[in-house]
Amino acid sequence: MVTSGYYRDPEATKAAIVDGWLRTGDYARVDDEGYIYLLDRKKDVIIRVGNNIYSVELEYLLVRHPAIAEAAAVGVSNPLTYQDVAVFVVPAAGRTIDATTVRRWVKQHLADYAVPSHVHIVDELPRNRTGKVEKTRLRHQLEQTPSPPVGDQKCTTAVLVPGAGRARCVRSG
Repeated sequence: MVTSGYYRDPEATKAAIVDGWLRTGDYARVDDEGYIYLLDRKKDVIIRVGNNIYSVELEYLLVRHPAIAEAAAVGVSNPLTYQDVAVFVVPAAGRTIDATTVRRWVKQHLADYAVPSHVHIVDELPRNRTGKVEKTRLRHQLEQTPSPPVGDQKCTTAVLVPGAGRARCVRSG
């Protein structure tokens, strides 16, 4: 037995343990040799125009850029595409990065539908006590103060103001 359930949360336990199986919420694949590869958490997969974008894959790509120290990717609701891609990028020490460079980097390595519509350059990513990035908090901040989409004539790059829960335009087009 992995667990008997969530502490004092029978509803979460009922949703997570079905017929004795723990549903972790992880997406994985098995290759021809039987190796298992974890792709992403189900709740973190971004669905854009019917295509699955694994946030972990996008984040790994972003941190390969020499000017990016950390990154987080989340989905933003969009009635036309179901979700748009939003990324939060922490520049590497002594480096700068802009939204155009981030989008160009993603476009060079992934499909067009994975290119982020929203790019936020931030000083740090919100983390919980164990050091895990709090994507729920990032999603909530986007819901409260979404940044304008790419091509908006008023703002092309927004910066999340740490602790303020709002974005500030830093580049106008």
